[in-house]
Amino acid sequence: MESKINFSVIGIGFRAGRKNFVANLTPGMAAVCLCFCSLVSSWGQTSLLLVKSLHPVGQRVPLIMNEKNTDTMKLAWVKLRWDNLASTGAVGEGLKFEFDKQGEDVLFDSFRSQLWISALTGAIAWQQPWTSCKWTVTEIPEGDASGNEGALAIGMIATAGNALFPADTIVLGRLNPDGSFGLVGHLAARVEAAAAGGIKRIIIPNLQRSEVTPSGEVINIPSLALKLGMECVLVDDLVEATEAALRRKLPPTVAVENSPRYSNQLFVALEAKCRAEETLLRGESATWPLASEKLKTYKPSEQILWRKIITAYNLGLDAFRAGQPYAAYKLLREAHAEVNGMTDGKRSEEHFDRAAFDERANNVRKLMTARMTHPAIDKNELQSAVVLAEESDWLYKLNASVEGAQIIARQAFDARSDSTPQQKLLAQTMLIDAVEGAEFQMAEKSFYQEDYSLLVAKDEVPVYNRAAMMLQQLLPAELGRAELFTQGLKSRAASFGESLIFDPRVSTFARVLRDAQLEWTQQKREKEVVEVKEQPKTEKVGFTPGNEYSPPKPPEPPVVPVSLSEAARCMTLVNQYCEVSMLDQKYLYLGGTFDAATLEWNVSNRLALQNMLQFAETGARRGIQMAANAGVDTSTLDLIYEVASNLRASEDNDIRLEGLRQYWRCALLGSLCGQLGYAPPASIYVPEEIPQANALGQPGAAPVKADSTITLRGAAPEQGTR
Repeated sequence: MESKINFSVIGIGFRAGRKNFVANLTPGMAAVCLCFCSLVSSWGQTSLLLVKSLHPVGQRVPLIMNEKNTDTMKLAWVKLRWDNLASTGAVGEGLKFEFDKQGEDVLFDSFRSQLWISALTGAIAWQQPWTSCKWTVTEIPEGDASGNEGALAIGMIATAGNALFPADTIVLGRLNPDGSFGLVGHLAARVEAAAAGGIKRIIIPNLQRSEVTPSGEVINIPSLALKLGMECVLVDDLVEATEAALRRKLPPTVAVENSPRYSNQLFVALEAKCRAEETLLRGESATWPLASEKLKTYKPSEQILWRKIITAYNLGLDAFRAGQPYAAYKLLREAHAEVNGMTDGKRSEEHFDRAAFDERANNVRKLMTARMTHPAIDKNELQSAVVLAEESDWLYKLNASVEGAQIIARQAFDARSDSTPQQKLLAQTMLIDAVEGAEFQMAEKSFYQEDYSLLVAKDEVPVYNRAAMMLQQLLPAELGRAELFTQGLKSRAASFGESLIFDPRVSTFARVLRDAQLEWTQQKREKEVVEVKEQPKTEKVGFTPGNEYSPPKPPEPPVVPVSLSEAARCMTLVNQYCEVSMLDQKYLYLGGTFDAATLEWNVSNRLALQNMLQFAETGARRGIQMAANAGVDTSTLDLIYEVASNLRASEDNDIRLEGLRQYWRCALLGSLCGQLGYAPPASIYVPEEIPQANALGQPGAAPVKADSTITLRGAAPEQGTR
């Protein structure tokens, strides 16, 4: 009868396959059983989801490294051990690293820096923060491990998820702030080293299918891998790389449906501000050197500033016409400030008093710091934190122009300086323009605080103690990226010559690094005092960034506004992390040359930049959706997205790089909102037996019994594939 099912037949059917099983059924039961088989198949996919182990797990992860003091690439291994402290009752702790070596070795600092970056990006890809856990890192190989951020992140996810990292697979790729895979140096040599070490499968960035050698030869990386007997897998981001390497699933990424948009009330308010700026500048622009022939009649230092003004003005007008009032307002306001600086600066050129301008610079920078100290809107929750992050980013850029100009002027006019007259004139012009322009901008009330109600129209979104734990990951990740950038600048100093001296953002980066280093050291000391009292025999290893890059300090730098709440501090650290990541790309990975005429560094790899922008745009939209899912009003993120999209359309690679940074900020700010504002924990069923990575990380380890439920710090992942 059709109403009866022979369960012995069902068992044979599952072993033989769904098609054979259904063929043995009467027509009336076929549809029902197909449904049942689909449910079982879906359960099987869900069982492949990676969840954090409650038990200690250790394994070795393969890397490609540069042998110490040589140019030879080799296969190496590092051992990672995961301890879930939550299973011991240590709830509320953050992420800890312990190493089997210490010291001031630059290569070890580089490796440790990558671990912090990998930890941050891995947590976001897994959609769960690293809380109440300890990593013990041993058997650290000797050599330069740069370019292994992706491998380390996947190694951490695999180990914490009790999954074997395949011994025959190598992952090559750096990690960008939005989780995308970045360019790797000497990729062809790394692939050859992997093949020599017996690797059968390599995973590389999709944007790096080919590599150009110093001699100009173009090497097709997938073809090279095939020739060496290896499978080559191209990936865009860490999620895709993790699933390809481990053949396991991470929680599905957030679906992006609509384009970012903000309220009509906010649009009207911004349009009014934008229209006022456009009206003021329209009449003045008639006297500007808009034609290239007229521009050539100005001094070289003035030409640089006029190019900035005209570019910002034209981009602002384009944004205004395109219905992007926030992007337009920021650009037109910037152009207005630059024009004001040049006009007032003309009166100061003949009788330039650097000491007086130094004093004015310090005063205006103190005003910037005061605006970020104890802001009334800081409520130690997510929405006010995102608004403050956007204001902080604007103030950071303004401060960078002033502080960088101070440093450049001090270098150019130092008694021991060998600066040319042209360089001294440029330094003088930059300082005058930066101070005058900053004073002009700071005279206006804060849009972010005056119009806060237009940016946040929802109830507060609390973070509980999660922001404090996330700070312990964000700060060392920022320091880690800064450490790698610093080492990169040092190693390539000969190719740069004196070119970097005229980039204010690089100059002010050094001060930000010093401030962050002091903050991290203070946090570590305070934590060690508590730990020594509780466990006097336990020795913790902290993070100590290097200090290779140390330009002259400007007088009386403003104090870092540590009075910000933990939530706001998390979001402002995102700005700094994306800032140094952008500088890293600009000077170390996207290629470029120094233009002696304009005293600027010009990026050359436009195609790679275009590919990164394309992926970053999607990441930004996904970040906005993650914030919305956490209950956050996304108006501020929508504004950041608008700015990024406007800058992306420029023909100037430097401006496009700033657009990339804004996309990254949008993605990472939104992702953090998802991390810090997640719903109460949910339980997920885990199969009785799961593959275990043994202490040696070798295949074939016996399965272990798992608890029937494991509690994740987040909403239960949906069924299905990504």
